[in-house]
Amino acid sequence: MSDVGAFLAWWIIIQVSGLAAWPLAFRLLRWLPDRGYLFAKPLGLLIVSYLFWLLVSLRLLPNTVVGILVAFAILITASALASRREEISLRGWLRDHRQLVISYELLFASAFVGWAIFRAHVPDVSTAEKPMELAFINAVSRSAFFPPHDPWLAGYPIAYYYFGYVMLSLLGKLSGVSAGIIFGLGNAFWFALSAASAFAVVADLVLLTVRKVGPAVVFGTCGAIMLVLMGNLEAPLEVGHALGWGSPQFWTWLDVQDLNEPGTLPQNGPLAWPLRSDEGWWWRASWLIHDYPATSVSPRLAAVTGLSPDPNTTFEGLIDEFPQFSFLLGDLHPHSMNLSFVLIAIGLALNLYQSGGKGEARSFWRIPWWFVYPLILGGISFMNTWDMPTYGFLIVAAFSLGKWQAGRFRVCDGLRDLIILGGLSWLLYLPFYHSFTSQVMGLWPNLFNGTRAPQFFLMFGPFIVIGLLFGWRLLVETIRAQRLRLCTFGLLSAGGAVGLIILAAGAALALGAVMLRVSNPLREWWTGLLAQLTDRGITLADHVLARLSDPWVPFFLACAITAIAVIGWANRPAKDYTANNRLTHFVLLLFLIGLLLTFVTEFAYIVDIFHSRKNTLFKFYYQAWTLWSVASAYAMYYLLSGPSRIRGRVWRMAAGAIMAVLIGLSLLYPALAISTRLDSKTPPALDGILGTVNSPLYPNARDAYAAAQWLNQNVVGTPILLEASDDNATLRPARSRLSAWTGLPTLVGWYEHETQWRGNDEVQRQRLPDITTIYSTADEDLARSLLQRYNVAYIFVGDRERKQYPALGLAKFDRMFPIVFQQGDTKIYRAP
Repeated sequence: MSDVGAFLAWWIIIQVSGLAAWPLAFRLLRWLPDRGYLFAKPLGLLIVSYLFWLLVSLRLLPNTVVGILVAFAILITASALASRREEISLRGWLRDHRQLVISYELLFASAFVGWAIFRAHVPDVSTAEKPMELAFINAVSRSAFFPPHDPWLAGYPIAYYYFGYVMLSLLGKLSGVSAGIIFGLGNAFWFALSAASAFAVVADLVLLTVRKVGPAVVFGTCGAIMLVLMGNLEAPLEVGHALGWGSPQFWTWLDVQDLNEPGTLPQNGPLAWPLRSDEGWWWRASWLIHDYPATSVSPRLAAVTGLSPDPNTTFEGLIDEFPQFSFLLGDLHPHSMNLSFVLIAIGLALNLYQSGGKGEARSFWRIPWWFVYPLILGGISFMNTWDMPTYGFLIVAAFSLGKWQAGRFRVCDGLRDLIILGGLSWLLYLPFYHSFTSQVMGLWPNLFNGTRAPQFFLMFGPFIVIGLLFGWRLLVETIRAQRLRLCTFGLLSAGGAVGLIILAAGAALALGAVMLRVSNPLREWWTGLLAQLTDRGITLADHVLARLSDPWVPFFLACAITAIAVIGWANRPAKDYTANNRLTHFVLLLFLIGLLLTFVTEFAYIVDIFHSRKNTLFKFYYQAWTLWSVASAYAMYYLLSGPSRIRGRVWRMAAGAIMAVLIGLSLLYPALAISTRLDSKTPPALDGILGTVNSPLYPNARDAYAAAQWLNQNVVGTPILLEASDDNATLRPARSRLSAWTGLPTLVGWYEHETQWRGNDEVQRQRLPDITTIYSTADEDLARSLLQRYNVAYIFVGDRERKQYPALGLAKFDRMFPIVFQQGDTKIYRAP
């Protein structure tokens, strides 16, 4: 199938699934102006994928197109039942909202086409973590039942949240395209679906405020841009650094990795792109924030203790990824595939908020089709487990807030809803959790590093400024309505911030004390770290002083949290309560949860094999970006609308100019990074595997590609394939290639990531010497016994194996087994 044909097939499939789910969404989201139409595409895909996954997991149906069609039939039947009394309403709604529907469909199609064209010009699947994701797609497609086998650890199921790869495999089976095209189209598909879902949330918020489609379309599009296209403020720094702007003290104070020294203006001609000699400059935007190792004397620690700073202090890089970087990089990671579904959760929260505020739904379990809520929340957990607590809390908090506004809220009701919703979300996906393992070791206080204020602003600058302008306007309106005094607001916000910080610090320390008693791994790690600190002459008191010397980020976040609480309480329901007052409460809730997520990382983190807040900051900041993007888009609408008095017009013009400048600076990142990423050396193609093979960067890939093609065409099921293991942290194109391109399980693939997923390396550590022995030994009996122990069916010998193992050891395979494939020096042997 051609690239255009594959694209059209995917577009048709998602349109059909959306239309199939809309009658169900029409009743489920009955309190939203869009009546679920704008959320129907991802909702239909999630429901079909869940039904298909459940039937295959319970072994009621095999992993084939037949199972997918059965799942579609169940969805259509459920929608038919939901629409029995809604047929006239469905047609009437479409007739009355044609402009909204057309705008939404054009946005989705434009985003899908545009990003598919970009991905066709960057068709690589061999860098970063793309081989891992390609291996998962192939493994899911090849597995007869679920859980799918782990392609990089034969004999074990995938120890990862793999629901997104089930969806991609489902789309691939229905369209009949190869895994390489699935990968290329998948990146564009998630980009478009995420943009469309952000549009949906913001459009609903605007339509609930003013029944005009024009503003809803304009600011809904702004929400889509802020979510998937806008970058952080690192790109303007790159330009300034390349032009030689700023004093040495400025760049040292800013302390951004690789930019912490003065830049120099090029001497030969104008500034050239990419900005620096390395074309990976755009990566720095995802490593903007960093910590220092606890055992090193960082500049901040040296300033407060008098110790000499380490001359070669290395950064402890943290991940501060955002959606545009994710799509630009092209990895099909769970956090980017889950974007459209967490936006459904925001839509569900808004729906419940409206129902609770109107007093139409007193109990969560009396809402029509209420069981779809845990189905969606559980699907979010299955796609990216980190997101589930945040959006589960948002759904229950929004419903509780709406009932509070109607005077019907009870704390016990909120706790009951949260427990039951979480429990059902877990129960509906029980087969996944039964085979799932995690690297999480526990929780730990963040004792040594805090985020620096300039780096935090560079990460979230536009959202911070828009949020402050939004909050200021709400504060002014509250004061004018005589619901609050400015001095009272200041005292409560500042005093509450100090109390919140003390409470958070105390809770973090208590948490650490508990973890030391209950977790042996954490206790051993902490004891070893204290010994290293003593050897360096560093005390815990020194680190405490260093943290106290730069308290601005936690203090700002705490002030913002308490300010939202004060404004929200001051604007509690009254006789003059309006729709605008109600919706600002919901938007403040979105801002509040984002603030809490970023605030938590200053005091505690989830411990994994890194023993740092790298993953916690990454996941929580990503969620904050998602919440703040849609909240900020609505805040822009609120700020640019209002009274027509001269003072109001001046305020709107000033606010609009500030926001336009910041968003323009943020859009500098995709403007420059997309052009940097475009690969002019490789012919454009959506097939990422074929693009890799045709790239001059990988001259030895053709023989391996031919071997993978032979395996895909001739090998059924999941027999074990032996290839050289990737036993290093960095995955290069030649490593674990056959298992990634075919989905066949190998003994050990990417060693480092297997350890991350499972939390230990016990199995893979035992297998590595056996892999080396099989390839290296000249003893045929020894090699045969090891192959039989692991039930190896095929042995691959390619360029990596010939470089890594002695020729004498490889030559034995010619005597032992028949050659079933050969091209050049690349061979596949069939082991009986």
